[in-house]
Amino acid sequence: MVTHTPEQIYAAQPDAEFLPRLLIVDLTNGTTEAVYVKADVARKYLGGAGLAAKIIWQDTAAETPVLSGENPLIFMTGPLTGAVPYGGRHVVAGLSPLTGIYGEAHSGGHWAFRLRSAGYHGVVVRGRAKTPHYLFISADRVELRDAQTFWGMDCYEFEEALKELEGKKVSTAAIGQAGENLVKFACVMNDGKRGRAAARCGFGALMGYKKLKGIAVRSAGAAGVADKKALKASIEKYFPKVKITNDVRKTKGRELWDSLWLMGRAPIQNWASGEFKEVDDTIVDVLSESAKYDFCFGCRTSCVESRLNAAGKRHTVWEALCPIGTQCLIADYDAVHLAYDYCNQYGLDSISLGATLAFAIECAEAGLIKAEMLEGLDLSWGNAEAMLSMVKKIAFREGPLADILAEGTRQAAKAIGAGAERFAMQGKGLEIAAHDPRAYNGAALENATSTFGASHMSGFTSIYYDYSVKEDLDGADISRWVTTERLSPYQVKGQGKLTAKAQDFICLLNSLTLCLFTNSTDCFGRPPLQPPSYLDFLNIATGWDVDLAEFYQMGERIFNLQRMICVRRGVSAKDDTLPERFLATTRGAGPAGENLPDLDTMLAEYYEVRGWGSDGIPGTKKLKSLGLDECLSVVV
Repeated sequence: MVTHTPEQIYAAQPDAEFLPRLLIVDLTNGTTEAVYVKADVARKYLGGAGLAAKIIWQDTAAETPVLSGENPLIFMTGPLTGAVPYGGRHVVAGLSPLTGIYGEAHSGGHWAFRLRSAGYHGVVVRGRAKTPHYLFISADRVELRDAQTFWGMDCYEFEEALKELEGKKVSTAAIGQAGENLVKFACVMNDGKRGRAAARCGFGALMGYKKLKGIAVRSAGAAGVADKKALKASIEKYFPKVKITNDVRKTKGRELWDSLWLMGRAPIQNWASGEFKEVDDTIVDVLSESAKYDFCFGCRTSCVESRLNAAGKRHTVWEALCPIGTQCLIADYDAVHLAYDYCNQYGLDSISLGATLAFAIECAEAGLIKAEMLEGLDLSWGNAEAMLSMVKKIAFREGPLADILAEGTRQAAKAIGAGAERFAMQGKGLEIAAHDPRAYNGAALENATSTFGASHMSGFTSIYYDYSVKEDLDGADISRWVTTERLSPYQVKGQGKLTAKAQDFICLLNSLTLCLFTNSTDCFGRPPLQPPSYLDFLNIATGWDVDLAEFYQMGERIFNLQRMICVRRGVSAKDDTLPERFLATTRGAGPAGENLPDLDTMLAEYYEVRGWGSDGIPGTKKLKSLGLDECLSVVV
């Protein structure tokens, strides 16, 4: 067996300036310790998702139980968090309670900025407390506090309680009752009623298992960088100020809705249909009524879905409207919004929740769920009342059916049996988000190959297409991460190369922890940023001298390390697939109505581009070229 001594990640004192400072929390022993990431490790993995993956690789093994003290729960920012516009994001990572493999979730808002300004880049939570606790962090103190009086509160109540204790400059990242009850798609919510969610992969359940109610951060300082003056000049160069009115935002909202709905990306009736005529673009007006735009820290424009209603709560977003609404054939906007509010209160991933509800409805329709399990509930298409009831039941695991559904669709299908797996629309255990893999072929490939289960944001390939054409464009020659070149959404050739490079790039953004929309097309009159812009920010903020080649390799290294965490836990080419419904049944309506992704052909190109074997496992040569020698024992 090939062995390799693990790299030392931490040091008690920094061996260079402007290195990540982490807080290591041991809940079993009730201790906290501040450490620094060593300079060579920081330069290899940046921060955010990259540094989190490095820690997960080193702290876990093939047999590590996902609900255990040995599985670290990691909150991580990056070198640009709180330092540049659109830098208000953080990553939550670990081994996923929902999928059993590498997992990550992302959130915006103000919590990440407050953590950075308190002097920390991240928090690594180990062990398990005997009784509920919460972690309090400020610039001058860190305390593990008893949380028994807060256990049972929802996410809104916990934030309000902490603001009463510590003042308005407190942000919390917390779980609600879903996390406490170990619902496998429970999420970690931050900023209270503003409804910011690290939603995917079920880390609310890991947090609940560890008896950690939340992490409250109080601060109002600034994130430290190597050269403030130079960074300010770079920001002015790449982020020209634009004046955005609410009318413009509403127009952009309608354009976004049209591009998603008319393109055929929305999930309808558990992905079995391509039309739902009861829904139209009047939803844009509904969402705009009595709502004001909300901004993550450092955001200059507000994305078109960031709105607060009259009650100060997050308004409905696409990833709730479709998974909970159109998936279940519910066009009652008020009911969908109420369900979304429940998600944010109780701490539920609205994507997985909606997919699980649609799965249950189709199982009930097929006669797979016994009457006694339904307990008199009419679980059927379009029944908003039954949907709302089931949301609460799942959050609290009330009743035998809710208890099964709280495990997510993959495990629920196994429990129900009788072929229920065919109704579980998931990849590697993670439910597919509200973007049809048949609408553009890159979505199929990135959902199949994402390192943390089905995700259309693992590569964000949707921005690289010319949707006005159906014939093949010059995709085979698309250069690395240059958004001026386009593919047809339905072509096969070139998708492997595009998806691999796009995924590497998203790993960079998620490790810098910048908003992915900075790279999207024409965001409110500002052109999308290109790699040299991000690299300029990074070098100025850290004092490094990284060139583009090294920058590119960082992204590739991070993605491959995430893949190796999955490989060590049994993932291979056999798992890089999609439910049969996406590969054999067309939508039957819309521009993509007859498209079926040729996944096998695209995967072959993808593996070749990545330097992986046909088994989907990175080869020895690839791992060595990326400096991932410690992973060799898994493949040799």
